[in-house]
Amino acid sequence: MTSVTYTISGRSAKGGQVRQMVILSAAIKVNDSAPVSSKQDLEVIIECPDDTPPKVSVMGGDKGNFTLGFTPNTAGHYWLDFVFKGTLANEPFLLPIKDASGKLPANPYTGKFANRGSGTTSSGGSTKDDALEKAKREEEDRKNEEEDRKKREADERRKKEDAARLKREEERKRKEEDRNKEEERKRKEEEQEPEKDRIAGQERNQAEERNREEERKRKEEEDRKREEERKNKDQEKLASQNTEKQQQPTDERTKKEADDAGARKAAIEKKKQEVFQKREAERLKKLKEDDEAAKKLTEPEPPATTSVKTTTAKPTPQPNKTSPSAAQPKTGEKPAEKPIPKPIEKSVEKPIPKPIEKSVEKPIPKPIEKPIEKPIEKPIEKPIEKPVEKK
Repeated sequence: MTSVTYTISGRSAKGGQVRQMVILSAAIKVNDSAPVSSKQDLEVIIECPDDTPPKVSVMGGDKGNFTLGFTPNTAGHYWLDFVFKGTLANEPFLLPIKDASGKLPANPYTGKFANRGSGTTSSGGSTKDDALEKAKREEEDRKNEEEDRKKREADERRKKEDAARLKREEERKRKEEDRNKEEERKRKEEEQEPEKDRIAGQERNQAEERNREEERKRKEEEDRKREEERKNKDQEKLASQNTEKQQQPTDERTKKEADDAGARKAAIEKKKQEVFQKREAERLKKLKEDDEAAKKLTEPEPPATTSVKTTTAKPTPQPNKTSPSAAQPKTGEKPAEKPIPKPIEKSVEKPIPKPIEKSVEKPIPKPIEKPIEKPIEKPIEKPIEKPVEKK
């Protein structure tokens, strides 16, 4: 005989709360061993205070390990029967569900297993036939619920379609209103077109007037700049003329000083030339006297018979100290022999070189430049522009 047992664990194994997800872990064993299974092999039947039991989601199933989940709608006792591959477990599982305040109702639901006779187990479990009957009933209820769900989905889909149709209608109406508003706006613009043209013409005229005014101001500014340049040129010309006038007396003084220096230099040169000529004349005169003296010494004496004695003074010849006849005494009546004078060697004097005197040039005094007095420029009075009256 096949025996199905289970073990419940998880966060909701000791109970849950209404309208909150209940999650349980169930480990199914067949004859105290883990079976080969899938999630389609386990069916969970719930008895609850509500006439419509919640739908249970079964997940997992590998080696008899399943995860269960459902959301209770009513507080009270929930009885869970496990049917594994058509075999009902030995006993149901009691799961208390508390209300929102965390309390159980005063008279909780005890389930249909409270007064089971001899066919019940010691733990209050139901027989296999009752469980199967209940499973069939639950299946029918599920089918009914599926049909109701389909009807509800159909109703919701119909409602969504109606809402979408209404939305499309509203969108069409809105577009129609927008189109009408756009047409009305264009019509008003067409009606206001002459007024816009008039305003645009006024703005264009004002812009042209502003441009003419700016052009006039620009020309006035250019004329003013040209006038300033002309005045500056005139002032510069006047200043240069004043400078030339101030420098002219200085140039004349410099020229006069240069002429005086040239005259002094010429006088010095002339004086030097005169001194040189005087020295040269004295030298020539001395040479001439020396030549005459030499001639007189070399001339013979006149004979003694002459009674006329010349009164020319003859130079006294010096006795020749080296001659032996000069030391001998005069004998007989012979006249003493005169010593023959040696020729006088004329000393040729070399011309004395003319000393070169460097002319010391006096520095030419620089003219004292007077500061140029710039004319005081008067501020240019700008013409006061009168505002242009716009027509």
